[in-house]
Amino acid sequence: MLQDRIAPEMQGRVFTLTGSFSGMMAPLGMALAAPIADRLGIQAWWQIGGFVTLAMALGAFLIPAIMNIETDMTRSPTPPVEKIVPVNTHPAD
Repeated sequence: MLQDRIAPEMQGRVFTLTGSFSGMMAPLGMALAAPIADRLGIQAWWQIGGFVTLAMALGAFLIPAIMNIETDMTRSPTPPVEKIVPVNTHPAD
């Protein structure tokens, strides 16, 4: 879906940023999970994680923008990206 919405010349930057944010979540998740698992136990932590995942999935069904994302993409394509031309602010003398 990202490839349909992002101009080809910007895809590398966007995918790199997306990957960086995804990679950043692993250490943050571990920093959060370790103290909670120590306090509540591993089984309770897995149950909490499963419940949160299930709640997010069920909640996504209630958000029309998520449910209709593929149909919305076919109805409203991304407008073409205009080329940015640098302006010469210092003319040659």
